[in-house]
Amino acid sequence: MTIKEIVNSGNAVQVMFYDGEGMCSGIMVGDKIVCACCGAVYDVDEVVSNAIEDGREAIRMFGTWVDVSTEVEGDLDNYVNHTVLLEMEDK
Repeated sequence: MTIKEIVNSGNAVQVMFYDGEGMCSGIMVGDKIVCACCGAVYDVDEVVSNAIEDGREAIRMFGTWVDVSTEVEGDLDNYVNHTVLLEMEDK
């Protein structure tokens, strides 16, 4: 499938995409990509345009869903620790 076909289908697809600095993992739904690293939302057209401008690969689609927990593990740990500390302070 092409990127355009995936966008038009509206199906969620796990992808690696160029964020202007390097490749990140995320989920593409329609014409948006949600970054698995930071939660930012990117427009597919903007990702493709930036990649072409920088001479980089724009989007790599996965055939199956893969584990990206290592992509978010550090941020998730900080969030969980922060939440626990806030709960302890409230009690």
